[in-house]
Amino acid sequence: MFAFSDDFASLYAMITAIDKIEKAYMNSAVASAAYDASCSELIAKFKTLRTVTEDSVPDVQHFMATYMMHCNSARHRLQVGVPATVEHRVERSEKRTNIVSVAECVHHYIGAMDTLKLNMVIFPAVTNFQRLSLLFTFEPEYYI
Repeated sequence: MFAFSDDFASLYAMITAIDKIEKAYMNSAVASAAYDASCSELIAKFKTLRTVTEDSVPDVQHFMATYMMHCNSARHRLQVGVPATVEHRVERSEKRTNIVSVAECVHHYIGAMDTLKLNMVIFPAVTNFQRLSLLFTFEPEYYI
């Protein structure tokens, strides 16, 4: 008797946790990397728990309806079986930041070189070079 209630409580808590992390990710309250790690771990634990509760809970949808769990986000995530970042092939924000930094660096470098070639006033060139110096925080993969 206690084993069933313990398994039911674990299943209920896991579905609720997945629903909460899904909603937090959709509201940008959780970073992609943290969401990916947490969601992957919860899905793996859910799959493990499902092997244990398969006899007592043959249908998770029925379990959710019986206990009035309105967790549509969790239902979808568990049906898909992977985090949204994997499902939608979302790139990590750190990689995106590096790409944007490279583009800004190229933009300021070209602006500085054009300023020097046109013999313009020194102030815009200095400003562009100052901006360039602030952008040199790239990963080693971006160095020539």
